[in-house]
This record gives sequence, structure tokens and C-alpha cells, in this order.
Amino acid sequence: MGVSTTTPTTRFTAMAPQPIKNRAGLRPQRPLRPSESCATRLSRGRRRREQQRTHPMAFASPVDEAIVNAPCGEQLGPLDVVDEARMLRDASFPIPADELIQLTKGLLAANNGADDPSLLAEDFQFVAPVVGPLGREEFASAFKSFKLKEAFSEWKTNAHHFRVDPFEPNRVWFTTRMTAVNTGPMMGDPTGIRVISPPQASSCRFNTSGKCDDLTVGYVMDRRQGNTGGLGAVFGILNAIGRPLPFPEARPYKRSWRFSLFVLVSRLAKWIRPKGKTVEAVKEA
Repeated sequence: MGVSTTTPTTRFTAMAPQPIKNRAGLRPQRPLRPSESCATRLSRGRRRREQQRTHPMAFASPVDEAIVNAPCGEQLGPLDVVDEARMLRDASFPIPADELIQLTKGLLAANNGADDPSLLAEDFQFVAPVVGPLGREEFASAFKSFKLKEAFSEWKTNAHHFRVDPFEPNRVWFTTRMTAVNTGPMMGDPTGIRVISPPQASSCRFNTSGKCDDLTVGYVMDRRQGNTGGLGAVFGILNAIGRPLPFPEARPYKRSWRFSLFVLVSRLAKWIRPKGKTVEAVKEA
């Protein structure tokens, strides 16, 4: 009996090509057609960007549908989330929120008021995490003495997220992420180092005349960000270029031996304690 040498034929089912879609479920931009003008392409691009902006999942990672459809605060119980719009609407401060934000931006444009002290109230105070409170004259003199704009190029304060505090309707909070390059003398020759500050919370408080009576800066929101060692304001800038001031407050955070001992004892206590028993139960035993 002969053996057949015929190779079995494999059948493939032709499948229609599926359009590639991104995370938001939108098709990527196709090449420009020969008969299509650039103006048409730009118009289509604007429509696509608007669609991406308004698409509910345009910039979100895939998440569980149960999380997306989770009940709101009223159904979950009290979440202690305040009604900011109502609080600001009922506030008695005479200057509206949008004008306060504009006053804050004007103060920043005037070098935090150091270049134009008339923007500062007579009882003005400057308060940073370590430095301060400083009065108006003392603040203006100290702030100008650093000459940061002369020592650093490509300076960008990157101020954003301006908002009025609903609990203090005369205070504007904002966030900064300053970046700059040390190209001029600063306690020595230029280093060429690019300073990347962590996000910092700052605020301006105004009196009824529209003058700033309180300025806070340099409160780091995440000390893991940037290259300043977790420090804000001038202390962080000097540390980033390798010239920190010679006292502990101007140096990166360092855990004390007391805190290290406390953490070690806590971990040992958890390791020694039998599972499922509280500290009180172990003491009673």
C-alpha cells in the first residue's frame, strides 16, 4: 500500500482588518489624502481633540465598571466634603474670587511684591516653613538681595491651580513647580545645574483694600519630586546646585536616631506579637 506524499492543504479564513483604536476608543489620525487640503485636516484635528477632551475615558486608565458606577457621597454617607461654591457665594468678603486671583497673579508678576511694595499692606507678613514672619520692608530687602533672576536663566515659576479658600474667602492658594538653570554666580561660580523644584503650596491673603497682608511660600507638597532634596523656596534652590546653607533647616530631611529607634521597636513588636492578638491581649496573657 503506497503512502501519499500530498501535503494537506490548510484553510485560512480571511478576516476583515479591524480598525486600530486608542484607549479612548477613537481611531488614530490617518494620512492626508491627495485631494484633502491642510485646512480640512486641521479642522478635523480640532474636532478630534475636542472629542478626546470630552470623552469620559479619554485620559483614564481602564478601571472596573463597579468603581466608575460607584454611588456618590449622599449614598455612601457623610464624606465631609464641603460645598465650596455655596461657601464662597455666602462669603461676606467684598472682593470676588476672580478678582482676588487676578490680584495674586499681579503680585507674582511684581516679584511677589518686592519690586512694588505698594501692593503690600502696612501690616504685611511673609511666612515660609522656616523663615519669617517678616514685615514689608524686611521682606522686600531680603527678597531682592538674592538676585535669583541674575543667577538663573530659563526661570519658570510654573504657577498653576489658583483657587480661593472657601474657609478664608480673602486667601488665594496656588501651586508652583519652579525650574531654572544656574548660569550666573550664586555663592560661587555657575554650575550649569537645572533646578527642578517639587510642587509647593503658596498663598496670598488680601485685605478689603485689595492689598496683600500675608504671603506664604515654599510649603513642599511631595518631597520626593524634583532635585532639591525635598526642600522648597531658596533653601531648595541652593541645595540643588550643591551649595546648601550651613544649618539643619536648610538641609534635606534626615531621620533622627530617636525616630529610627521608634520605628525599629514598632516593627519588632509586630513581629513578636502573635497573629490575631492585640497588644492588650498579649499583656493580659
